[in-house]
Amino acid sequence: MDKVRTVCPFCCLGCGLQLLVDEGKVVGVEYLKEAPNEGALCSRGNTCFELVQHPDRIATPLIRAGEAFREASWDEVLRLLSQKLLEMRSKYGSRSIGVVASARMSNEDCYLTQKFAREVLGTPNIDNPARLTHAATLSLLIRGLGYPWATCTLDFVESSDLVFIVGANPFDVNPVLARRILRARDSGATVVVVDPRRTKTTWKSDIHLQVKPGRDYELLLSMLNVIATSKMAREEAWKVEGFEEAVKLSEGFAPEKVAEVTGVEARLIREAALRLALSKRPVVIYSHGVTQQPKALSALKALLALSAAVGVFSNGGLIPLSDQNNVQGSCDVGCLADFGPGYAPVEGGLTLAEMIEAVARGDIKALMVVGFDLVASMPDRKFVEEALRNLEMLAVIDLFHTETTKLAHVVLPACSWAEYDGTYTNVEGRVQRAFKAVEPVGRAKPVWMIISDLAKYMGSSGFNYSGWFDVFRELTERVSQYSDLTVDGVSKVGGQVVKKGGGLKISLEGLEPRTWEETQRGYLLIAGRGLHHLGTGELTRRLSFASREVPEPYIEICRDDAAKMGLVEGDVVEVKGPKGDLKVRVKIVPKGMSGVVFMPIHFPTCNPLSIMKYEIFEGVRAPLPKHSVVELSKAVG
Repeated sequence: MDKVRTVCPFCCLGCGLQLLVDEGKVVGVEYLKEAPNEGALCSRGNTCFELVQHPDRIATPLIRAGEAFREASWDEVLRLLSQKLLEMRSKYGSRSIGVVASARMSNEDCYLTQKFAREVLGTPNIDNPARLTHAATLSLLIRGLGYPWATCTLDFVESSDLVFIVGANPFDVNPVLARRILRARDSGATVVVVDPRRTKTTWKSDIHLQVKPGRDYELLLSMLNVIATSKMAREEAWKVEGFEEAVKLSEGFAPEKVAEVTGVEARLIREAALRLALSKRPVVIYSHGVTQQPKALSALKALLALSAAVGVFSNGGLIPLSDQNNVQGSCDVGCLADFGPGYAPVEGGLTLAEMIEAVARGDIKALMVVGFDLVASMPDRKFVEEALRNLEMLAVIDLFHTETTKLAHVVLPACSWAEYDGTYTNVEGRVQRAFKAVEPVGRAKPVWMIISDLAKYMGSSGFNYSGWFDVFRELTERVSQYSDLTVDGVSKVGGQVVKKGGGLKISLEGLEPRTWEETQRGYLLIAGRGLHHLGTGELTRRLSFASREVPEPYIEICRDDAAKMGLVEGDVVEVKGPKGDLKVRVKIVPKGMSGVVFMPIHFPTCNPLSIMKYEIFEGVRAPLPKHSVVELSKAVG
């Protein structure tokens, strides 16, 4: 039995492991103790091998024939697609084409996807799913720090004396990181968590600031107010551009003023703020609870100002968590509407969400989607589906059929990460090579090879690569932060960490001094990630453990609200949102917040995103669908 080193294909931590290969098939995994994750894996990593030979894999190119698909050769499908794209470009112009890159395929795949869009199609309309989950991070950290990665390595968490977790649930979503948080706590660190829900992460905290959904901004500015009025802000913080203005703004957010609107007692706000100010090595961890709420930009700006006040950028670390394995790499190599490789300035294009609106208007006629279930990931599913049906060409490259492939004109089979060599960049900026373990299923190909072949069919030069390493070397020349990377370096256990630099600049443009208004009627639905699954579940629903432990969608409702509605565990409720309704089983939680419910996004037939409004927010150029007001009623029959 052979052992082949690889990187977990799920969340942003980039855990190393070994695939066990027997007679050309991946049959299991083995822990890689010398990797940065010390061999630890979550339930997804332990069962990731099941995806490789899964019977649902797309094994051959497909062309739509009426309501179904027919199998085709690579020559036929590439000829059809290249001719259609050339026709669209000639007839409507290059901006009539859009490309959605992947956040889970390799750096080489992503680099060639954006190169193909910009150099072959001539379109600036290229973006990736990071725009849906971390638009505020992209907007602020790229401009404020020069990069959107963590400012420290993950092992630094263990030496921290205070871990401040905001809008993140690593004990469910990124469990291997949770081990490091527990080690820090065992060594005396304080763990403070900001979250409207009671989760596994809050259970392990010393202080849980159970903030009302969407009120992180007021809470964080109030903590800054405590630190500033106590004259405990670090000296270097006052040198950060924009910090003094942030402190001045915080004057109107004393804990006693915001306690009611945030739902957090003033004494708890003060205690958490003072503990943070007294810490010597603070780590701040945040995720979609911050970046997908309607006030994402303001909340993240407040968090950055607070982080500067307590020395996070000098003595600590900032870690933005995500739930796809190569969000960082896809952004680094240029799969963004507003930045090219290495975050270089480029001709601005439409973001992912803006492309869908352009499709609906008829301005975009052709769309290529790589490794992403667009339909299941966006708000207002009916609007998105109707828009995609307007396209003259929808081409999808993926491993499995999804809600998006159902609408495609052509479907191209991609290799899984175990079937080709490539590199992936984790949240630290750690670039690691995943080695080819087995031959591709059927006629599947690596995305970089599909893109290269398509470029040649369209008559373009500059896509003659003899292997993945040629693409890798080219991208290291184009991505300034990757210039020190080598094939040998990224092939070692743990790979190489990219260069970081620059100082923090906080922009306060658009911040409002007060936002006390509350207009909520009905229940506030939080859409998010649950245990064992990730994203919209197109991968995790095919894992035996995840599908057994969490086989169906659910809605969490607090015990008091359930009693008022006469609900018991397992009852079915109807959830009526702005753009539709769903029926789902009830899961009662003992200490939830009254008036607040939660649903995971992992099940496409019962996805809370599907009934939320499609609204693009200025400043982030993306929907921010973390919360929505809904009506609940007990289902009849």
